[in-house]
Amino acid sequence: DYIDIVCSGEDCKECKIYVDNQQIEKQPELFKKRPKVHRFDENGYLEEKKYKDEICFTYQIFSNNSSTNMFLEYDSKYYVFYSSIKKTEEFNDYDEALKAYDPKDILPTENSHFYKD
Repeated sequence: DYIDIVCSGEDCKECKIYVDNQQIEKQPELFKKRPKVHRFDENGYLEEKKYKDEICFTYQIFSNNSSTNMFLEYDSKYYVFYSSIKKTEEFNDYDEALKAYDPKDILPTENSHFYKD
């Protein structure tokens, strides 16, 4: 089983939930205005996620309980969504949230960090 949450509309108020591609009836209002979603690009720079068409937010939860990772800015708060490491965290401070989201502390970045024979 997997779950998709897709929000769209001018103010991102129209959200739909799908379970295994089947839309469920209950449609929550998650946002009152468009959130800013950020992710690290392939070079390690934080960039705002650009969605196609009217879509303003997507979130997936997979059958192994992993999920979409992202850094979300909404209503003067910051949310860090982890893939599977830990639960989503909420922050009041941008720098503190960014530090929590930055994978540099857990990912190898230098030759010496990789396994060698």
